[in-house]
This record gives sequence, C-alpha cells and structure tokens, in this order.
Amino acid sequence: MVSFVVTNKFDAVMDNLVHRGSPGAAVGVQHGGHPLYVAGFGLADVEWGATITPDTVFQIGSITKQFTAAAIMLLVEEGKLGLDDAVQSVLGNCPASAHRATIRHLLNHTSGIKEFNTLPSFPEKTDLTLNEVIELFKDVPPDFEPGERYAPANWGYILLGAIIEAVSGMAYRTFVLERFFKPLRMRHTRCLYDEPIVAKRARGYAVGAKGIENASAISMTLPHAAFGLGSTVGDLLIWTHALRSGQVVSAKSYAAMVEPARLNEGSFSEVGFGLLNMEFRGRTAITHGGGYRGFRAMMTHFQEDALTVVVLSNLESFPVERAHLALARRALDLPDLLARPRIAATADDLARCAGSYQLDLGTWTIAADDGGLVVPYPVPHSRYEPFTPTEFQCTDDPEVILRFDQLGVEGYGRITVEGPMRSKWRATSGNRTAASA
Repeated sequence: MVSFVVTNKFDAVMDNLVHRGSPGAAVGVQHGGHPLYVAGFGLADVEWGATITPDTVFQIGSITKQFTAAAIMLLVEEGKLGLDDAVQSVLGNCPASAHRATIRHLLNHTSGIKEFNTLPSFPEKTDLTLNEVIELFKDVPPDFEPGERYAPANWGYILLGAIIEAVSGMAYRTFVLERFFKPLRMRHTRCLYDEPIVAKRARGYAVGAKGIENASAISMTLPHAAFGLGSTVGDLLIWTHALRSGQVVSAKSYAAMVEPARLNEGSFSEVGFGLLNMEFRGRTAITHGGGYRGFRAMMTHFQEDALTVVVLSNLESFPVERAHLALARRALDLPDLLARPRIAATADDLARCAGSYQLDLGTWTIAADDGGLVVPYPVPHSRYEPFTPTEFQCTDDPEVILRFDQLGVEGYGRITVEGPMRSKWRATSGNRTAASA
C-alpha cells in the first residue's frame, strides 16, 4: 500500500546524493496515474550554472528499448509482423549474426548477436545512416545459437528499428512521434540528434582525475532504436501509465512485453521485451535502466502498489538504482536495510576474492583495498566490507551483497551478486577469468 509521505522525505534522499555545483538528477514518483512528487536537483549545465528542473531533457539510454518493443507490438497487432517471424524474412539487409534469429529473439536479447563494443574499432564519433550502422556488423558471426542464453545486444534493437522502418514505411523517429509522443502529449520526448536545438537539454558529465568533466562524445546517429531517445521525468510518467493501461498496446501485448524469456533448455530469464521482470522485497518490479556517455536513467513500476519511480541523471556515475529504490522505500513506508556487523578480513581472505569476473553485467575487476574490496558496481569504485570471509556488503548501498565460492588455486572461482532488485528465475553470478595482478 502506498503511503502518501511528505515531500521532505523525498528531498532528503536526493540531497544526500547531489553535491552543490555538480550535475544531478530529475526524479518523479507516481501512484496510479497521479504524480506524488516531481523535482530537479543539481545542474543541467555546469558551465552556465543552469539548474535541473522537471522539464529538463535527458538522454534516457536503454529505456528507449521499451518504446521500440511497443512499436513492434503495434505492428504485430496490426498483422504486419509475427513475433516468431525470421529476421531475414522481414529485413533484406539482414546481418549474418541474425540469419537464424526471430523477432522475439531480438526483443528479449537471446539472438546471439554480438554487442557493438566488441568490434576492434567502432566509428563512434562518425555520423552514419542506419544502413551504414548495420554494415558495421553485417558479417560478424553470432556468439551463440538463438535462444541459448541471454546477452544484452544494442545491435539487436538497431535491427528492430530497421524492421519498424521497413514494415511501416516511416523513419523510426517519425513512427514513435506519430504513434506515441503526439497522441500521449509527450511534448519533450524525441530522438536526440546532435544538430537540432532541444529546449532545456541537459549536458552529460563524467568524473575524471581532476573532478567533473564533459563526457566523451558519440554521434547520436548511432544509438537509433537501441538507446537514442531523450525525455523528461514527466513524459516518462505519462508513458509508463499509458503503456500499462492499454493506451499504447493491448493488454495481451503488454503481458508479452513483461513475460520472462524462456531459453532453449527450459529455464527462464527475467528479460522481456524492453523491460525486466524483477522482484523487490517480495514485490513485482517491472523495470529498465539506461546510461551512456554522461547519462544514467532508471524507471521502475512496482506492480502490486501501482507505484512508479523515475530517476534521470546527467552524471554517468550517478547511483540511479540506489536513488530510485530509496524513493520507493519512502513512498511505500519500507525500512532501510541496516549494515551488517563487520569482521576484520585477512589479507589472504581479500586476495582470494580479488580478480576479474565475467557476468551478464559485464567484466568486473575487483581489487583488495584497506580491509575491503573495490568493485565497479553499482557505481565505479564502490567499496564493500566483509561480514564473513566470503560475503561483502556495499558501504554506500547496504542492499547490495557479494558472495564468493568455488575456492581454487588462484582464489574463488565464482561470484554472486545479491542486489535489492533480484531475478525470480536466476542468480546474477559470474566466473573468474583472471586472478588479481
């Protein structure tokens, strides 16, 4: 049950995370279709001192994918596509890596298509057409057979954008504008290209050796239907309510979007179509995050409570998951998780944990440091302290726990991440790839 808490409890969450004179975030909390709290914190443009407001436009990264998935579902409803249609039967310019994949495989990231950053060179600052982007990976072989496992692939969603264009006869940006943004009066949402003037667009920032700096550039012709949209917290609150309430796609189509993917061997992944079906303290959490080059974003709908929380930031290391779950706890009147009693780990204990591990979340390099561990999650250089020789808790976000097991000659062979939002079907875990240097 949602508790209609006073605003200053929400303010306190963000005041602890946004530093004066720094980039920050816009946040929104909504119950049903009724916003409870929308606010901005920090600077949209550090050089000019322009502040973030609820109308600030941010790059939303992979939150774009649910718009692309909804567009595909509209075309399915109209009889123009089938989820189990072969990609090569729909797309003439089909890459080799997608020859055996279906549209469903693209939607739930089980196609086997490699991620774009695996190329030896990627012209990230060069403006390219959609066909030129597809040519970059047209001859790259797949990593695995479709349906064998889950692996995030932006290129799969770029192919979905190409399918939308081929089937509808409209540019992707025109399709989402005409079918979604205009009817829903999402006036601040659009494909964010570099050249057009966008009112109240935030600049993206990173933390460098000397402090806050401008994030490195990428041509905005590249993200397309994978992570190319910009929006505001207000527009995203409109969107997520409309999507769930049948204003965008049918109830059947929405159910397909949030249904966990079934892999070939019968197990499930939490990944739906542009959305993840997770669990937070016994509640169903329909969620997705995003982030690239100076921006982070997260949007979650807590299904049983009809509560939605959105956090958009223009700092690529901003702890969006921590922020949006803290806002959710206050709206739901849930207690914060207390830190567990610490132990003094030996140098050998820490050395067994240190090393490189391969997870779905990426490659993690974990280092021992001053009685604890330094880990690149949930933000770079996060500190973890031990409460047993094999279990560590994040000092900044106590709901994140690391567990190590399978001790071998070089150290523990496996790591399991227990985050605040957990998959109902599988543990987030990974295997050691290298020992600590």
